Amino acid sequence: MMGAREQRAIIGAYAQTTGQMRASLLAVLLTLWRGLGSWRDGDQAGFLRAAVPQALGAQRQMASLTDAYLAALLADMRGGPPRPTGAPAPTGAQLRGVDPEVLYARPFRTLYAGLGDDKPFEQAMADAERRLLHVAATDLQLAKTHTARQVLDADPRVTGYRRVLVGSVSCGLCVVASTQRYRKENLLPIHPGCDCAVAPIVGDTDPGQVINEPLLEDVHDAIATTFGKADRGGRAPDYRQFLVTHEHGEIGPVLARTRDRFTGPGDLTGGGAGGD
Repeated sequence: MMGAREQRAIIGAYAQTTGQMRASLLAVLLTLWRGLGSWRDGDQAGFLRAAVPQALGAQRQMASLTDAYLAALLADMRGGPPRPTGAPAPTGAQLRGVDPEVLYARPFRTLYAGLGDDKPFEQAMADAERRLLHVAATDLQLAKTHTARQVLDADPRVTGYRRVLVGSVSCGLCVVASTQRYRKENLLPIHPGCDCAVAPIVGDTDPGQVINEPLLEDVHDAIATTFGKADRGGRAPDYRQFLVTHEHGEIGPVLARTRDRFTGPGDLTGGGAGGD
């Protein structure tokens, strides 16, 4: 069995590859959007013909990479060669229950709504671009988390999983949540911009667990920054009481602070202007 350093190297390589994939997709979509030159109703069809296949292809790639990554970790933890499940990748409407063509038309709705509210064109366009990038990034994260649950559910020896922080910066919610264990049947809660990975737990083997002083300090700092107070003992306040998981009506479990409002099924309007 590999040591913790080697296991972390697998996690790091996966995080780097998926991060590059995400950045590449967002750059392509933004280029397609800005290249329209005109954003009238008649321009939507051409944008969707180009953008949707790019998004779906990236989702399939994300699912395949996640399957292979988890197979490599699980093979080391239980012995034997890596065996990816090869299950069909969850993509498109399987992730949210919304047709991708409806989903990727939302930036147009945002642009028109902004102009209708008398926003300057530049501001309305910036809002539309943010929505496009958020839709695409969330879909990639959902492809990752749905595949992870699919893989872990298929292995009876997996008892749970841990959220793994990736990248150079992680938000306070994710830092605190990374100290918790989750049941394998539960989909990893996400939030806007989330890029966390999943590490399986088999018995007492938990490659996602990193117990060191810098991480503990990050947790306390995140609590103080996000919630206004911290305790090195984690008891007063009880850190576990700060985080809640809301069921978003479209994208599933969403990580939030206890005082945050969230979007429920009743807030969504047929997938047109709602959602992200």
